[in-house]
Amino acid sequence: MKPSPEGRRNRPANITRHSTASDETPNWSPDSKQLAFTSCRGVVNAGGSNCEIYKVNVDGSNLTPLTRNNVIDFDPVWSPGGGRIVFTREPFTGNSELYVINADGSGESRITNNSPVVDQEPDWQPIN
Repeated sequence: MKPSPEGRRNRPANITRHSTASDETPNWSPDSKQLAFTSCRGVVNAGGSNCEIYKVNVDGSNLTPLTRNNVIDFDPVWSPGGGRIVFTREPFTGNSELYVINADGSGESRITNNSPVVDQEPDWQPIN
């Protein structure tokens, strides 16, 4: 007997398949076909790990880095339409700001500038 689709979704699966990375803060795309997440894959300097925003299909295919830099990017959240992702960027100085990027990794822009205030844990709200 074949397991139901619901049963497959309830079983844990390693979809990022990177043995030394710390993959964190997953966020489902609105269509439930992809995940955006934070992946810390190596030490940059004494300040800490280099953490980037990635996306991956739920079956583990098409793993794609969306950010590439030497700071910490984390807390990705998909826009309600699925075309953009908001996230937190923290340079090793500790002043985090919010950024937005297109879901294909293009068009990155900073959306807050509140030094010395720490901006993090972004979320989208639907427009009524």
